[in-house]
Amino acid sequence: MGKKKKNWKRVVYVLGAILLVYYAVLFIYLLSARDRSLRGLKPDLEHEQTKDFSDPGGEKVPDPDYILTRLAVFVPILTFAGGLLQSPIRRTFLGPRLSIVLPEKSGTLVDRDNGTQAWYYHLIVKNRRRHSPAMNCRITTKRIERLWPDDDEIHIAKLRFTWGLKDSPTEASVADNESINLCHVNEDASSLELELDGVPRNFGGNARKGQRLLYWLDIESDNFTSKKSTVIEISWNGKFDMHRPEMAKYVKIKIIPENEIEPVTLQS
Repeated sequence: MGKKKKNWKRVVYVLGAILLVYYAVLFIYLLSARDRSLRGLKPDLEHEQTKDFSDPGGEKVPDPDYILTRLAVFVPILTFAGGLLQSPIRRTFLGPRLSIVLPEKSGTLVDRDNGTQAWYYHLIVKNRRRHSPAMNCRITTKRIERLWPDDDEIHIAKLRFTWGLKDSPTEASVADNESINLCHVNEDASSLELELDGVPRNFGGNARKGQRLLYWLDIESDNFTSKKSTVIEISWNGKFDMHRPEMAKYVKIKIIPENEIEPVTLQS
């Protein structure tokens, strides 16, 4: 089914490109053909455009055939351009541009049903082209690496993060900015747990006390796929506090370029 859908899209792209080239060539031809007409004749173009159609004042007026010819070119071009707004071609060349950024405020303190408290942390998926929503957007893990205390890579299958307040927990349409759940930590927890859908058994990708982990995240949707992964660094010293400034010292979350991975110091 997936291959048929891709083949159908390729056909649409090719036909659209051929149609666009055809109208572009026709447009250039009509504008540059100053010494010939569509009838195979070679009258003077200025005379053709300004024939005298018995205007009472004796003034020359534009030739209706000349105007209709130009309209025959411009109208299909404008119609085709309008069709691009809802076509697969538009989603390819003018599609969404998504990126992952950190929110202005780090963490939200939540009172849980069992009487305990927990800090929830989020990421923002930002679309720089608001006119072109990303359909069925998913944020997935590509790679997880523990840098401290052990420098090793955690091999896992591709896992999806969950969206906040969405009908589908793992897919959402992104037109502007959408918040996605990253992780949470309970006041009596031993690790900072990722907000993933379907965590495998013996999952070792959560940050425990004193650990520092890197997460490579990819953005996928029906009309967008990120070319580079976004690297998220999470570290936690094992402490919990209900005040944001203090908790910001204990839990550190930041986005870093892959070539700028440096040690982080946690406040003891």
